[in-house]
Amino acid sequence: MPILLSNVLQNLYTITDSFIKFFVIFTLTFFYGNLVTKFFINDAKVIKIGESFFKIISYSMLLVTMMKYFSLLFKVRETQ
Repeated sequence: MPILLSNVLQNLYTITDSFIKFFVIFTLTFFYGNLVTKFFINDAKVIKIGESFFKIISYSMLLVTMMKYFSLLFKVRETQ
């Protein structure tokens, strides 16, 4: 039983760690998308489009991360 619990806790740690990384990326791209775009191309029109693009992508990243998190969480529960 302790080995099984250890595996479950390790899986939860891995899942939570990946969730936190994606959440940090979401936050950075949502609030600082214009700086990311400006790093590559320094044109006012491109920066404006890039900022709106990163806001759209940020929401989809959040949804995909939540789906991944719950999918892996249910897999852990099935292995118990």
